[in-house]
Amino acid sequence: MTLAPLLALLALSAAADPASGADARAAAATVSADARAASAGADSVPAVPVPPAPGGDWDARTARLEQPKPEQKTHWYSLYDGPRLGLQLDVGAPDVSGLTLVFRPWSHLRLEAGGNFDVISGGIHGGVTLIPFHWGVVPTLHAELGHMFDGDASGYAGNGASAATKLVLKQIGYDYANTQLGLEFGSQDRFVFFVRGGVFWLWTEAKNFQQALSQSNSGATVAAQNPQLKLRGPSFNLGFLLYLF
Repeated sequence: MTLAPLLALLALSAAADPASGADARAAAATVSADARAASAGADSVPAVPVPPAPGGDWDARTARLEQPKPEQKTHWYSLYDGPRLGLQLDVGAPDVSGLTLVFRPWSHLRLEAGGNFDVISGGIHGGVTLIPFHWGVVPTLHAELGHMFDGDASGYAGNGASAATKLVLKQIGYDYANTQLGLEFGSQDRFVFFVRGGVFWLWTEAKNFQQALSQSNSGATVAAQNPQLKLRGPSFNLGFLLYLF
């Protein structure tokens, strides 16, 4: 017996079965619903905003940022942009030693004020120094005015000095002026060593002069005024200057 008639019968029975057709249609409907849900979910995803392209002002702003800043012009009266304050220590004549505060408002000028000591008393002074340029070795022009307070110099008169001489030396003070040319070595922004030489003028008064004359004339009363003295001589100084800030 052949199998062809049997297979044909089985195929016809499957096509005629209504339950099998219903299952196929349900499966197709399920697939279609899933496809629509997936499509709806894709549509519900929010879109990411895209930033707008830079407008015409963007190029203008970036051009302003990229432009180099104009260089500031410096004038001869502009304040010096380096160290301006310093401390100076020197020794010399007529003032034996001095400690000075230095202020440099401009690169070619220094202003100075401080104290002096000349073995017998202390004093004050002020000065100005001109600096033509900055280099390792620099010539300078210096001018100074000072005052030394009264001090007792009678101890330096010696044992053989008379009482009248010691009385005159009991009270010594003077004013002075000083002009000097100098050389400075070092960095004008950190440390400078200097040597100066020039001329000084000194004004003083011989105090207690009337009492000294009376003693030298065996106590006789003598009318006299204190004489005014003026001296001139060579001056020199050497020292160093340290700029602080």
